[in-house]
Amino acid sequence: MGSARLPGCRTDHDPESCQTLGLREEGGRCRPILRCSSKRGRKSSARPAGGCNMTADERRLIEDFLPLDVLNAIASKEKLHPRRYVALVHYWPARRPITACRAAIYAALTPAPYTDAERDQAASFVSKLAAYQPDPRTVSEARERIRNFHRGKTPKVLDLFAGGGTIPLEAARLGCESHAVDYNPVAHLIELCTLVFPQTFGPSLADDFQRWSALILDRMWEEVGDLYPPLDLPRTDEVLDQAQLFGYGNLRHSGEADPVAYIWARTVPCRRPGCRAPVPLVRQSWLRKKGGAIAAVPRIEDGERLCWDIVTGSSARAVARQTEQTGSGQAVCVACNTPANSEHVKAMAVAGRMGESLAAVVAALPPKKPKAKTRYKVYLAPDPIALQLENGLEQRLRSVETELDCSCPEETLQGKLRDQLPAYGIETFRELFTTRQLLVLFTLIKHIRCARAEMLSDGMPDDRARALTTFFAMAFGRFVIMFNKFSRWEPKDQITRGAIGDRQALKMIYDFSDISPFAATTGSLPFALDREAFCIRELAKVRNTSTVVRGNAEKLYYDDETFDAVITDPPYYSSIYYADLSAFFYVWLKRLVGDLYPEHFALPVPPKRREAVAQPSEHGGDADKAKEHYERLMRNSLAEARRVLKPGGPLVCVYAHRTTEGWATLIRALVGAGMTVTEAWPVQTESRGRVNALGAAALSDSIFFVARRREQGGIGQYELEVEPELHRIARERVKTLWNGGKGIGGADLLMAAVGAGLRAYTRFAQVNYANGEPVSAEAYLRDVEGVMLNVILDEIFGLQSAAVAGVDSISRFYILWRFTYREASVEAGDAYVFCYPQGIEIDGPTGLTGNAPKLVEKSGSKFRVRNYTERGGDEALGISADGPSAPLVDVLHRLLWLLDERPALVPMYLEVARPNREQLRMVTQALSAPILGRSEALEMSPTAELSALSRLNANWRSIVDSPAYAPELESLVTGQQDLFSGEIPS
Repeated sequence: MGSARLPGCRTDHDPESCQTLGLREEGGRCRPILRCSSKRGRKSSARPAGGCNMTADERRLIEDFLPLDVLNAIASKEKLHPRRYVALVHYWPARRPITACRAAIYAALTPAPYTDAERDQAASFVSKLAAYQPDPRTVSEARERIRNFHRGKTPKVLDLFAGGGTIPLEAARLGCESHAVDYNPVAHLIELCTLVFPQTFGPSLADDFQRWSALILDRMWEEVGDLYPPLDLPRTDEVLDQAQLFGYGNLRHSGEADPVAYIWARTVPCRRPGCRAPVPLVRQSWLRKKGGAIAAVPRIEDGERLCWDIVTGSSARAVARQTEQTGSGQAVCVACNTPANSEHVKAMAVAGRMGESLAAVVAALPPKKPKAKTRYKVYLAPDPIALQLENGLEQRLRSVETELDCSCPEETLQGKLRDQLPAYGIETFRELFTTRQLLVLFTLIKHIRCARAEMLSDGMPDDRARALTTFFAMAFGRFVIMFNKFSRWEPKDQITRGAIGDRQALKMIYDFSDISPFAATTGSLPFALDREAFCIRELAKVRNTSTVVRGNAEKLYYDDETFDAVITDPPYYSSIYYADLSAFFYVWLKRLVGDLYPEHFALPVPPKRREAVAQPSEHGGDADKAKEHYERLMRNSLAEARRVLKPGGPLVCVYAHRTTEGWATLIRALVGAGMTVTEAWPVQTESRGRVNALGAAALSDSIFFVARRREQGGIGQYELEVEPELHRIARERVKTLWNGGKGIGGADLLMAAVGAGLRAYTRFAQVNYANGEPVSAEAYLRDVEGVMLNVILDEIFGLQSAAVAGVDSISRFYILWRFTYREASVEAGDAYVFCYPQGIEIDGPTGLTGNAPKLVEKSGSKFRVRNYTERGGDEALGISADGPSAPLVDVLHRLLWLLDERPALVPMYLEVARPNREQLRMVTQALSAPILGRSEALEMSPTAELSALSRLNANWRSIVDSPAYAPELESLVTGQQDLFSGEIPS
C-alpha cells in the first residue's frame, strides 16, 4: 500500500514499522499480530481455542497514547502533598509519583485504542485513574479492564529494582500479582512495610501501633525528658517585639514555653596568636526570614566568651544593617576581626578542635486557647540551663549501651556520605550526632525492644509483633534523618530540614538544628510515629499482598516467561549511590531489628559489590571501570527481565539520567539484553522547587521507555534501514507530541523525541555504517538529536528545511536553545551534545563564549545564552565590515536594545547592518512567545526578551519596514503603548 493512514496506525502506514510495533495490515486496517506461547515455547499465528495468552503481542495503550498534560499536572504536584503515605513510610531517594506509576502500569496492561473516539475515552479514563486519591469505582473498573484483557487471568508484574515499592504497590492496587525485588536490605524492609505487612494485618495494625507508640513516648519522656526542659518565658522586650512584629497579638502570659529546636553554630580557635576567642563559622544564624526577620548574632564577652544576641528587624537587610554584617564571605573572629579561612577551619577540625556554640533556642508558645492547634514560635537567646544539659551525658550513654549490649555506630562513612566530611575530621557515623542525640536514640532502641518483648509476653503472634517492630524501625529512620548534627534550620518555613532529603548526600554545614524529640513539630518523634500510623491505614486499603524478595536482579529465581509485564525504575548511572545513602539508616536498623532479620544485616554496612551504579571510588577512581561495571549489571539485569517476560510482554523502564553517557549506557544495555524500544513518554515526576533544580536546566521529566523482546536480531544498515526510519519517527513524534495537543515542548519534547528515535536503532542487535564500521550508541544519540532538532526547527518556523536552511547556523542555534532551555544554565556535557549536530563550537577562542559581545556565557561547568539586554549595547553588534553577514540574532539583539534605549537610531542601524529582512522577521517570529510559549513556558512569566519580541512583531511594518526615521518610534521610550496594540502582521 501507499502511505495512507490506516485505522490502528498513529501515523502514515508503513508495513515494516507497523510490524515492528506488533501490527499488520488486514482488511484495510492495521490489526495486532496475535501470538501464543505454548509450554514448550513454540509460537503459532493462528488463534488457539484457549489456554494461552491471546493478547500477548497486541499493542498496548502505553505504546499508542498517554494524556501527558493531565499526568504531568498531577504527578508534578504530588511531592507537595502533605501526606504522601508511600513516601512517608521511610526515606528512599528518587521515588516516582504513585500517580504516574499507576497510569503507566494500567497503560502497559491494556490494549491500544483503534479509533480517535476510543483514544479520547482512554485518555479520560486514565486521567481519572491517575488522581492522587482515585474514586474506588474507577480503580475497580481498571482492575476489571486489565483482567478482561488477560482473558480473566490475574496478570503478573515484576519490578526488579523495587526500591521504595511504589511500582509494585500500584500494580497490586490494580489487581495484579505483584513481585518486588531489590538488592538493598534497607529497601527490602521498606518494601515489607509497604507491600506486605499492612495488607496482611489490615488497619487494626495501625491501632496496635498507636497504642504502643503512646507507651513508648511516655517511657521516653520519663527517661530522657529532663534533657529538654521547658524554657522560662519572661515578658521581656525581646519576646514582645517578636510577637508584635509577627502579628501574634498581645502576649498575656509569661511562664514557660516548650523547646522546638536548639540552633548550634560550629566554632574553631582564632588564628591570631594570643587571641583565645572561639570563632563562629557563621556571621549570623538566620532564624526567620519571612514576615519579619530574626538572626542570632555572635559577640564576645570578657575577651574570650562567645555569646549570642537575638536581633529582630522588618527584613533580612534591616537585620544586617543593625549588626553591620554582610552575610557572606569567610568567618571572622568577633574579638579581633582575624579571618578564619577554609584551610584553617579544616585543619582545626581534623585536629579535633572544632567546637559547637548554642546560638539560639526555638520555642513554641502555649496555645492562646486550651484546644487551639496554632502554637506561635519565638526565638530566645541561649538558656543557661540548656548550656548545662551536656554535663554527665557520656556516663548515661555508656550505661544504656551496656544495657543493650551494643555500641554507638563507629562504622566508617561510606562513599557519597563521606564527600566533604573527612576534610573536617568526620570519619564515622557516631560523629554525625551529639552525645545528647545518641543517648536519646539508644534509649528509643531500648524501649522499642522492650515493647516487642511485652507484645510477645502478652500473647501477640510473632509475625504481628515483627511487623509492628519493623514499623517502629521505619519511624526511627524518619526520626533519625532529622535528629543529627547535619539537619538545618529553614528560616523561611521555620522548620528543620533533614540531613539528606532532596540533596541525596551529607553536606558540611556550619550551623545545625538540634530538634527537640518531644516537640509538636515536623520531624519530632511524635510526628514520625503519627505519620507511620497514618501510612499503615492508607496502605491497608490496597488489599493485594505482594511478593517481596531481597535478591540480585542479575539472577532472578523466577522461571522463564513468568511475567506479563516488567515495570521498573532502575538506578540512574551515577546520579544516586543507594548503598551509601542507605548506610545512614542501615547502621541503626542493624542495632534495632538486626536480630529479626539477621540474613539481611550481617554486614557492617550495606553491600555494594552488585549494586548497579557507576561509582569510580569503588573501582580505584577509574571512571571507565565504573562505567563498565554499571553497563554490565544493567545488561545482565535487563536480560533477566527479558527471560522472565512472556512473549510480547512489555518492559517499561523509567529513566531520568540526562547525560549522553548515561543514555548511551542504557541503550547498550537494552540492545545487549535483546530488547527493542517501541515508545518513550516524558512524565513530569519532580516538583519545580527541588533543591538541585534552582537556576539549572534540570529535566523536569522522567522518560518512560517501553520495550519489547527482540525476537530477531541481525545487523542493520544505517544509511538504508536506520536513518530513513529515524527521519520518519522524528517527524511523527514531534508532530504528535508538540502539535498533537499533548502539551509537550522545550527540553521535554526533545528528550521524548530522542527516546522514541531509539526504536530505529534498537530493533537490530547491531547497526553498521556502509563501510562496515559499527554505529556506537553515542554516535547514534548525536545523530538522533541532530535530526530531532532540525525537525523541531522546521516546526518552529512553520517552513520546510530548504527555507530554514537560509537562516545562519548561529541564529538557528539560538532559537533551538531558547526553545529547549529558555533562560536556564546548562551543564557542559549537555551543551556540547546540543551543539555538536549543529556544527557549532560553543567554547574556546573561536567559540560562542569567545570575543565580546559573546553570545554564550560560561560559568564553571555551565553555559548560559545571553539575551539582548546583555549584548545589545555594543555599537558594532550585527554589523559586518567585510566577509559574511553577521548572524541575524546579533542584528535582532541590537535592534531590540535600540528600541528600548535609542529608538531614533533604528532606521540608520538597519541601513548599515543591511540584514535580510525576510529572514530577520522569520527569526523574530520564531523566538516570539506565541511560538515558544508551550509546555513549561506556560507556567512562567514572559521574559524581558519575549516581551520585547512580541512588541517588535506586533509593529514590524512601522519599525523595520519604515523607509526612514519615524517620530512615533519615540513612544517606545516615553511609555506610549498604542503602537503595540495590533496583531502580528501577515
